[in-house]
Amino acid sequence: MSEAKPTGKQGETKPEKGAEVKQAPDVKNVEAVFLGACVVDLTSYADRFPVPGETLIGNDFVMGHGGKGANSCVMAARMGLTCGMIAKVGSDKIGKDYLQYLREIKINTDHVKPADARANNATANIIVTKKVTTFVNAAPYDPSMTDEVYKLTDILCVNETEASKLTGLKVTNMTECQAAAKALLAKGCHTVIITAGDQGACFCTSSNQLLTQVPAERVDVEDTTGAGDAFNGAFVYHYVRHRDVPLADTIKKACDVATITVQSPGTQLSYPERADIPESLL
Repeated sequence: MSEAKPTGKQGETKPEKGAEVKQAPDVKNVEAVFLGACVVDLTSYADRFPVPGETLIGNDFVMGHGGKGANSCVMAARMGLTCGMIAKVGSDKIGKDYLQYLREIKINTDHVKPADARANNATANIIVTKKVTTFVNAAPYDPSMTDEVYKLTDILCVNETEASKLTGLKVTNMTECQAAAKALLAKGCHTVIITAGDQGACFCTSSNQLLTQVPAERVDVEDTTGAGDAFNGAFVYHYVRHRDVPLADTIKKACDVATITVQSPGTQLSYPERADIPESLL
């Protein structure tokens, strides 16, 4: 599960000699905080899928940064939002490299800790007492998620599969999405967004429970990995920077940013830099 909180030391890694040192933002300047996983994707490519028991020789191997929380954070940061990350990483070289990578792309990492470090409850207390806006992407599905989470959630974002598992309802069309969204609103959150891949997304709110559809542009798809996380990051960017814009417009722009990512391979590797994003989507 990943969660973003639009808001408001870890020891420094010594840079290589001659390397450019990029300053991550001070935590006081952070506009959105993302809570979730930082993982490294290891992807092997072959000409076809193996049959059971068969070994194939791959023709390519790629390592890339991933993790649902980190993906969304990176997408928002690339669009220009000042972001912070709350996560744990391994104490090995991969974990240390990931931490350095986040710093290099100017994400605050004050609360990215090694896996053996003790947790800090201060952030959870701030969320409740300061009443910041909370955006929860309930993925992957967690059967132990309590109803208390919904009550602390302003915006809940799920795909059709997750909506079905969270409500116990079949979710395969807009009529069924409407029923699932109303069931999720009844649990206590204020806004429900259900993403539907190339069909775009739909949403409803506690004040207007009539489902609104938001279409996605049709493109040639190469790799959908991380597209949902890109949607989440782009949504948070627009929600923070353009708070007065109608929700349907915010979701549409998030869909359009996600559409860019599916046209290239990889997870964060497919996320465009700000200079490569059309001005109309910023």
